[in-house]
Amino acid sequence: MRKNKKKKKINIRSVRHVIFIFIIVICFIVLAFRLMELQINMGDYYLKESSVRKTRSLTVNGTRGKIYDRFGVELARDEVSFSVEIFKNELIDQRTNDVILKTIKILEQNQDTYIDNFPIKIVPVQTGGSNGLVSLENKFVFDWGTEDKKIAQNKEKSWKETFKIPQDEDAEQAFDRLRQRYDIDDDISDIDARKIMAIRQEIDQSGYRAYIPIKIATNISENSVAQLEERRVELPGVNIKEESTRVYPLGSLAAHTIGYLGKISDSEKEYYTQLGYDIAEDLVGKAGIEKEFEEYLTGSSGDRKGSKRVEVDVYGKINRELEYIEPIPGNNIVLTLDARLQKVAEEKLIETIQDIRAGKFGKPGLARESAGAAVAVLDAKTGEVLALASYPTYDPNDIVQGRLTPEELANLPQYHYAIQGTYAPGSVFKMLTGIAGLEEGKLSPNIKITTKGVYKKYDSRRGISCLAWSNYRTTHGSINVADALRVSCNYFFLEVMDRLGLDKLTRWADLLGLNSKTGIEIPGERAGHVHGEHTNEIREKILPHYHAVNDQEGQGEETLSRVVEAIARLNIYDTRYELGQTLFESQRENYKDKITDYLTNDLNIKLDELQFNKLVEDLLEIIEKNPWNGNDMVSAGIGQATTNLTPLGIARYVAAIVNGGYVYDTTIIKEVIDYKGAVVKEQQPKLVNKVNFDAANIAAIKEGMGRVTEEGGTAAVYFRDFPIRVGGKTGTSQKSGGGPETNNGIFVAFAPYDDPELVVSVVIGEGRIGGYGAPIARAIFEEYFQLNKGYQQEIQQDALVP
Repeated sequence: MRKNKKKKKINIRSVRHVIFIFIIVICFIVLAFRLMELQINMGDYYLKESSVRKTRSLTVNGTRGKIYDRFGVELARDEVSFSVEIFKNELIDQRTNDVILKTIKILEQNQDTYIDNFPIKIVPVQTGGSNGLVSLENKFVFDWGTEDKKIAQNKEKSWKETFKIPQDEDAEQAFDRLRQRYDIDDDISDIDARKIMAIRQEIDQSGYRAYIPIKIATNISENSVAQLEERRVELPGVNIKEESTRVYPLGSLAAHTIGYLGKISDSEKEYYTQLGYDIAEDLVGKAGIEKEFEEYLTGSSGDRKGSKRVEVDVYGKINRELEYIEPIPGNNIVLTLDARLQKVAEEKLIETIQDIRAGKFGKPGLARESAGAAVAVLDAKTGEVLALASYPTYDPNDIVQGRLTPEELANLPQYHYAIQGTYAPGSVFKMLTGIAGLEEGKLSPNIKITTKGVYKKYDSRRGISCLAWSNYRTTHGSINVADALRVSCNYFFLEVMDRLGLDKLTRWADLLGLNSKTGIEIPGERAGHVHGEHTNEIREKILPHYHAVNDQEGQGEETLSRVVEAIARLNIYDTRYELGQTLFESQRENYKDKITDYLTNDLNIKLDELQFNKLVEDLLEIIEKNPWNGNDMVSAGIGQATTNLTPLGIARYVAAIVNGGYVYDTTIIKEVIDYKGAVVKEQQPKLVNKVNFDAANIAAIKEGMGRVTEEGGTAAVYFRDFPIRVGGKTGTSQKSGGGPETNNGIFVAFAPYDDPELVVSVVIGEGRIGGYGAPIARAIFEEYFQLNKGYQQEIQQDALVP
């Protein structure tokens, strides 16, 4: 019995073994079939998948072209730098915050910065407790980089929509929501949490482009590079990228002219996407030559990009390069600028402004930064710009290297006063009145006019005084045009203007290019405008509604100026001030219809009916209160009234007179050269107009300007003992509502006298007296003609050439 039981147990155990072995065999068979399927049937698929995961395709930008001065001095170039980027697809979710924070800590230890566009700022605030102790608490605020409330509100609304944050949440509530969304540990401080959020925001904004890296820091130090590489195992998804950084080796020199690079804005994205740019990463020209010649300089457009395929390890680090298609570098641009003249112009301009403020020339002027100042140096025979200084200025390296806060960037002095600043020219306009009077036969070089100190023809109560009368209660007596320029006699040119009339003055201004832009290849140039009507107030009323139609072809300014002048002339009469009568009321409806037509058809201004009618009524009120009279007309002949010119425009018109009537478009481009050295574009002088002046008339104007810098002239003291004869003209223009200290100082000069090569125009806002700009012109002539050896040696020792 016991034996049978034992036998039965053995049988049961054997069956179990058989079943177990059978199951194992089945499993091996299934596994074998699965391996066969993977290796044979799906081998190609998984091989491809494995290859995709181990290789990475990257685009490679070409180097951006260099910018040189006319003698080969580098003004802008690319240099190798390193940036930090994150590959979103290689981040491990539970480690993302840790990786970000460790990366930021390394950057901060080495004084490197990271991209921080996160709009919630943390401000420590002192609070007092019941026990009387003071403590610090964090206050959360939105910072949208603008003081304009409407813009800030729009930015906040858009940001909250993007990140799915309720519109009614304040900064602290939004911060807490994001902290929870990003699963940031409670033991991480608010300050560090915010750093994580700044990078998480950049990652989120990249969208679904998992294999495209997100840049989080640029131009980092070698120490940061070394430490990040050492800790690569701890930082999956973090990559060091070698790239180019734009460098301006001479700092602020010619900053307004050269310009700088910046990110592609929302309004530019469609345009640059079509050209093959990476709108998230690539930088484009934002001002100056960098902007105007982007298509030549760039190495980032689709037709110039290269590519490479690399093998990466499990941490996303590059092991080796598998394939490389070389990019095409951008073209180099050679400017007409002379860096040495530019340096002299800028340094002497700043020095002179400081001297004016300190009263070193005599009575001080304000010369505030807000008034601006500029120097333009022009080749009289070709229109080439040799120097173009604007004050105040900035260093473009601060922009491209991210050294500026949003507030500092917003307040950067980017206004290019040499081509955008418009000033009443004052007495430097008298050469135009003089040559127009001579050419129209209203006087001749030898005809003298008896001056009487105060010009009272149109207003016996409020006559226009000559400086000799205002200061010494005397007159300049009987003088010809050359001597009138030498002493800058207002009475003489007021009389010439009265004989000439506004229409003829405007005609000659047009011939010499004063009612147009000079043609320089820098964005934002403003046209000069010669007129005498009350146009400034009209322009100020229209301008806020006009910005939307300032067209890309650059004709907007001319259209606006033409309309403004037409409106100003609606209510005009030319008679004695005391007897002047207008028929304004009887013509009111006619004027209203004309203004409506100008605003609607010429300027395309679109406002609601109430706003539009208000604008029309405002303009009607201005022309009603400011009928054009004789005093206004004649004052246009001495560069007052409302004539406004740019410093470069002044230089251009004077060049056209002293070179015998050749009006050239100004240019700052000499040539464009590709990376192989071939000339892509060569700029030739562009003659806009040839004015057939009578040689005797030109000689009379030049003689007058020559006498200005000689004994008895208004700028004689500044050119005493100068070895080359120079022609010049001082000008002082009054600012409405200001005293003498707010007068603008203008000076223009040319040299050599017999065969002019160079024209220098200096404008100092609130510079008080035009002659104060003469030392700047002298220093430029000294450098150009190599006259002052000690001064030249000082410039050379400054190591301007790298």
